[in-house]
Amino acid sequence: DNTYIDRHPLNYRFKNKKTILPLNDLGRHMQFSAPLAFFHVQSIPKSLKFDETLKPTFEDGKFVAHYILANQSSQICFYETPRYYNRKRSDKSSTMDNAWFNKGQYGIVLENGYIPTLKNYIAELGHVPKFMQRTILWEMLRLVKHLVNQEHNVSFLTAQEKDKFLALMDETFSYIDSETILSFELGSCGFSRQVGMLGCFKKEAPGTQVVYIEKYDYDKKLLLVRYFTCKESLEHFDLDGEDIIPSFEKITSRSFLSRDFLLEKRMWLPINNIAQGILTVKIDGNPTSINYFGKKHRGKVNISDLKMKVGNKKEVWLLMDRDDSAGDNAEFLYDYCKDNTDIECHFVLSKTSHDWNRLKGKGFNLIDHNSNEHKQLLLKCTKAISSHVGPMINPFTDVKENYANIFLQHGVTKDDISNWINNCKIDLMITATDPEYYEITKDKSPYLYGHKEIKKTGFPRFDSLLQINQSSGNKKILIMPTWRKSISGVFVKKGSSERVLNPNFVETDYSKSINSLLNNKRLDELAKKHNLDVIFCPHPNMRPYLNHFKKSESVRIADINESIHDFLKESALLVTDYSSVAFDFAYMKKPLCYYQFDEDTFFSGEHTYGRGYYDYREHGFGPVLNREDDLISEIESIVKNRFEIVQNKYLENIEKTFSSIDQDNCKRTFDALIEMSEPSNHLNIQILERFANQAFINKNWELSISRWRKLLENDNSNEIACLKLAESLREAGSVNEAIEILTPLNFQNSVKLNEIHSRELAKNYMACHQWEIALTYWEQVQITNPVDHAMYVKCLAEINSHSMLDSYLPCTSHEYETSLDIIIKARCHMSYSNWFEAINVIEENIHSFEDNEFIEFKPDLILSRCYREVGNYEEAHKQLTKYESYAKDDIQHRYEIAYLAFKTAHYSKVIIQHDRVGIDKKYLSHELNLIYIRSLIALNKHKEALDIIEILPKTISESDEFVIQTAEILSHLKQWDNCIILWLQLLGKSDQAEYKLAEAYRMLGMIDEGVTLILKEGVRPPKCFSEWVLRAELSQLSGLWSDVEYCWSSILRNYPEKSTEKSWSFLYNAQLMNALALNKNRERIM
Repeated sequence: DNTYIDRHPLNYRFKNKKTILPLNDLGRHMQFSAPLAFFHVQSIPKSLKFDETLKPTFEDGKFVAHYILANQSSQICFYETPRYYNRKRSDKSSTMDNAWFNKGQYGIVLENGYIPTLKNYIAELGHVPKFMQRTILWEMLRLVKHLVNQEHNVSFLTAQEKDKFLALMDETFSYIDSETILSFELGSCGFSRQVGMLGCFKKEAPGTQVVYIEKYDYDKKLLLVRYFTCKESLEHFDLDGEDIIPSFEKITSRSFLSRDFLLEKRMWLPINNIAQGILTVKIDGNPTSINYFGKKHRGKVNISDLKMKVGNKKEVWLLMDRDDSAGDNAEFLYDYCKDNTDIECHFVLSKTSHDWNRLKGKGFNLIDHNSNEHKQLLLKCTKAISSHVGPMINPFTDVKENYANIFLQHGVTKDDISNWINNCKIDLMITATDPEYYEITKDKSPYLYGHKEIKKTGFPRFDSLLQINQSSGNKKILIMPTWRKSISGVFVKKGSSERVLNPNFVETDYSKSINSLLNNKRLDELAKKHNLDVIFCPHPNMRPYLNHFKKSESVRIADINESIHDFLKESALLVTDYSSVAFDFAYMKKPLCYYQFDEDTFFSGEHTYGRGYYDYREHGFGPVLNREDDLISEIESIVKNRFEIVQNKYLENIEKTFSSIDQDNCKRTFDALIEMSEPSNHLNIQILERFANQAFINKNWELSISRWRKLLENDNSNEIACLKLAESLREAGSVNEAIEILTPLNFQNSVKLNEIHSRELAKNYMACHQWEIALTYWEQVQITNPVDHAMYVKCLAEINSHSMLDSYLPCTSHEYETSLDIIIKARCHMSYSNWFEAINVIEENIHSFEDNEFIEFKPDLILSRCYREVGNYEEAHKQLTKYESYAKDDIQHRYEIAYLAFKTAHYSKVIIQHDRVGIDKKYLSHELNLIYIRSLIALNKHKEALDIIEILPKTISESDEFVIQTAEILSHLKQWDNCIILWLQLLGKSDQAEYKLAEAYRMLGMIDEGVTLILKEGVRPPKCFSEWVLRAELSQLSGLWSDVEYCWSSILRNYPEKSTEKSWSFLYNAQLMNALALNKNRERIM
């Protein structure tokens, strides 16, 4: 016809009467059509020609692009007044119509067109201007829309040609900036396509994610949110501080040939109160833009601002099959509801339908389709339940869908119909088979719907298939081919199933093949010989063309008033092509044949179907035949076998397909409908586990911990959850709890879990510096990665296992990266206390470490340790500062700080670092506890130190060093009786034991015991000022003046800085008393 449509997406260029732009900056404008433009002839370079190798498109696009490149100082003018008519041929014979079937569109156009053009711009200008990027992106978008989820559109390309095409796509996109893609607004290039192109061809992700709030299920108290991504991501939904885990989720995959193009994630969040609450959404830890019907919220949204519709309407159900006929799942379900519920139900059907009077006689509450009653019913109903979806249910443009859409299906979904039903707003879809249910609901299927929307109940019409058939007469062969979308006329009007007739129908292969079968002589003779009735049951879309068909005598064309369902029950053999009516027949375990005369073209995209999971030869219930003669031979064989299924393969396929063959399909469907109105309170453990895993993988330890805890609260037998919770706790610094979780676990029956368990215990005890304990666990692990090797070697070095280290070095030097070899060599030197050699090994090779290896292997901490050991505390501090620049809250880093602080007498810093780590002292090594206790003592926190010692394991608290610390603390606290007990234990173990014990005796008045102890033969002389003073006091109290004189003389000689006038007085007095004592002795002798 002569219809003129002004809706080309590039018409925005002509919105002003005249737009003049410089050719070096067209902004958002683009120009690549030569017929749509006038060129200044003198400005066309002599070398510029149309590239005749470019077929089928872009020959003029390349010309225009290079004309613009050659005239950068000129201008371009877009005029609004002229009109250019882009003719669309009704027979689809134009170059553009056929471009998609030309291999050049996927090869030469990119190779000789897009890519050289982009390269030439870079060569001339140093960059590709935005307008040229947009020009090529327009072309790339056309390819994307043509091929996403539609690989069959290039079925004529070889595997090698597809691979080359993908490589060319990648190269072309390498010249297009991410910003250009994300801001592209033409040709329905929404955010989903932008994300897909970024991920598929540039391996990038958008800087800010967009999360869409779709709708609220008031009955279930669930909010549907969705977003697009190209990778597995970490989702975090927070409602007023609570981490919300979806009750249902579905991940839908869109493909571009062999690649994943896009993932759409749809999640139903449990939100009980839609009237209040702040919902915050983060993806991979980043705030998102939250979009609700076009309104954007940054990072978070007040739920009440969404103003979502609420329910609470009285249950009213609308049921229908087609507008012009019944007899399908809706009719059978209505029959069940009529007898089993008080819910108000109505059945919609055209009054002109041949089924109207029949249903009226059955007592159905009928509503005339497309009537005012129909309209009013749609306004008040809560559920619209139909075996079909689309405008047929709601043909009214002014009636919004404020009801739940339930799709009972017309037949089993065995082929890919995702492009169709994804565009239908379905709240519940009934499935009949296990494979069908799995293929639709599984993640990364092309379907949007998941376990919330899809239920496996069986088809309501299946119930009556198993009822005993009382009919008699001849055996029937039923021929029921499905329709072909490509030969259909358009719909007469919206909401109607009636179509305009196709004038070329008789010339189609479909018509010819069916007509030939109905007139087959062998079939006619077979029917007459065995008294068979051959029933041809045409698809409803085929009935208007029946006058074009001829048939043999034995074939009868089913009348429109006859029941297809009854035909299925009464027939002994079914001949179909792709129709899912085969499943009805298989449900009754009857033989059938698939006559697929157009198998090569059926899945080419010309039908509603695409090839799905179902393989007719592998999964079908009968043989697949492409030739008419072969079909007749198979029918003859089945008749010969008395219409029994003789091949076990087909019986086995029936068993695999239907988990239950019974008469409860209506009940299960009804129950599913009722369940839709019940609140959803269950926690989906599988989804929670996936969310916990994502937090774990992304190293969001706080989120990981909370989610694994939540999982274990609901499934405390989940061993993997225990292990991952423990690892998350360790990574977050909660080593105490990690050890407490791990210690009682036993995985002796699982090698894999036992290794994970042992590895995790090893790492936790390494965090405590318990090297020997950690080593026992490492020896239970098959170490396969460099980081674990480095940890194992560290344990060996810390316990000075020289032989193990020496033998370990050669066997690893050729297996791992140089960085690991360096670490092992340094550790070997450290085990021998060769600190300078270890420093040299690290510093000479520090340049070979990758960024991540500075955290994994910690060479800076090794250097700090070595410099500390050699007394270069300043350099040790520099290395610690350097490590802190790329690692925060690292336990080993904090302990190195503590060791250095202890060496430099910064005792408060020792305490601070220990406390920040927060590991329970009972798990820490002897050395770490010792510097902590000594630092407390140095800070005069003796009571605190004693309290800690008392809770330490006996292996630590009863060691000599800790008994010494305890005894010293008790001395300071003047608990002399307890001091005596401890110092007696330490005699012969500590060279200060005698003096400390003597001090305790002195303070308790046990002077004789004290002086006898320190003057005992073999006891060393005093080594410090306080010990000399103690000996002097004890000797003086015992009247041993010569020893008192000796003590004060030694004090004045060795400690002049501590001596005072009193010291000299003490010496004089001692000398006087000693002289008097000597005189007394002489007088006694005389």
